[in-house]
Amino acid sequence: MNFKNTTLANFISRFGFAVNVALLTIHISFLVMFALLKVNIMVYMNIVSVITYLSLFVMLNKNTTLYLILVNIEIVIHMTLATFCVGWDYGFQFYCLANVPIAFYNDYLSQRSSGKRTYPVIFSMVIMVIFITVRMITFEIPPIYPLEHKTICSIIFSANIIVIFMFLIVYMTVYENLTLDIESKLKYNAEYDELTGLANRHRTNEVFKQILGKASKGKVQLAVAILDIDNFKKVNDRYGHDTGDKALQTLADILRSVESRNDFACRWGGEEFLIVGTDEDCFARISDKAEEVRTKLMNCDVPVDDENAIRISISAGVTFYNGGENIEHTIARADKFLYEAKSSGKNKVITDNETARTV
Repeated sequence: MNFKNTTLANFISRFGFAVNVALLTIHISFLVMFALLKVNIMVYMNIVSVITYLSLFVMLNKNTTLYLILVNIEIVIHMTLATFCVGWDYGFQFYCLANVPIAFYNDYLSQRSSGKRTYPVIFSMVIMVIFITVRMITFEIPPIYPLEHKTICSIIFSANIIVIFMFLIVYMTVYENLTLDIESKLKYNAEYDELTGLANRHRTNEVFKQILGKASKGKVQLAVAILDIDNFKKVNDRYGHDTGDKALQTLADILRSVESRNDFACRWGGEEFLIVGTDEDCFARISDKAEEVRTKLMNCDVPVDDENAIRISISAGVTFYNGGENIEHTIARADKFLYEAKSSGKNKVITDNETARTV
């Protein structure tokens, strides 16, 4: 298997090992039970099954798709023979229900590992046809080994149903956890910048909506600082994009250090970053933090290689939100102050001269 997500691959490997141990244990139990009941065909069948599952331990990490296909085939053969041997009342036919989620799980793994489909719908339809066929045959033909012990019949039926339900519960739990894990990672990738780990533009716009949504319920204070790395294109052109990435990461680390309960930073795009603050005195606080980031960055080395490093600087513009305006206008105003900082020598923070208002 060639999963990009090694954590998922390790989890699947451990889960597969546990499932194979469970299947091996179940078939050893069946072997003992059928030997005591003198159902010889099923004794031989379970000897083959035990050998099969012992052999399949080797295949678990090499070809999970083939492993699950063989498990499906073994379950179908076993449940068919068992139903013919002892009859419908013992519940072995219901093991075919476990084949359906196994088929879809196998298709999921196959697509993740190789991009190939295993056509679980077709396989499930085949299982359904086998189930109905076995029912029709056993309805007309008596079992090969008619067992007259009703108590034993009830115990075996109950045990089979318990095993099937436990499998389905475990399977659905694993499926739910995998789904939630994937959704969590997708959500993170959609909301956070891969290079810097800061919130991205999409996530920040959602935060703006949440903050401004409170404006109709009461007063809201909001301040925004936009920061831009000075001469970033020259850094990329002269030292390479790897150094440019390190410069972005260095700035992101400093921004992360000034985040707090009411203030957060994001990568707005390219070499532009925002610091967003809310609540009382947010304008003064964000202005101070923009200056703090500028000062800290001036004293940080950005490595070019093992022996050399460079220093970079930022310019910033800070403003506050005017009640009723679009947040785009607020950011545009901060950007205007950023442009002033750039055009007047760079490496400085320019703030809105007016007093921050409460709206």
